[in-house]
Amino acid sequence: MVERLESQLLGHLSDPDSAKFRSLVLYRDPISGMPQDVDNGSYALCGEVNAKDLMGGYVGYRRFVSVTFISPSEGGQAAAGTSGAFIDRGDENRACRGFDSFWEESCKGQGEQIEP
Repeated sequence: MVERLESQLLGHLSDPDSAKFRSLVLYRDPISGMPQDVDNGSYALCGEVNAKDLMGGYVGYRRFVSVTFISPSEGGQAAAGTSGAFIDRGDENRACRGFDSFWEESCKGQGEQIEP
């Protein structure tokens, strides 16, 4: 699941091959009544990513959230329209004022620390 969520984020970077991750935590909110060993429910990968910009320099670590919802009826695939990745772009992001709220909502509770 971590690779799936990281891959989803890479599409938002200018140079995906240069991505460096740290402070990764995977959060899961399973569907009530479903077996715990089956991928289902909401997943959020929260952490920080550093990657090169179009000029070839690293921009510094920025918070990100990559989310998906897995439906058992979809055969373990993400249900249509239920996945996305968001990067805190600092001042650029403040215009929409949504990232901080999204981070707080998605990156809470008991998560599983992931080694990059």
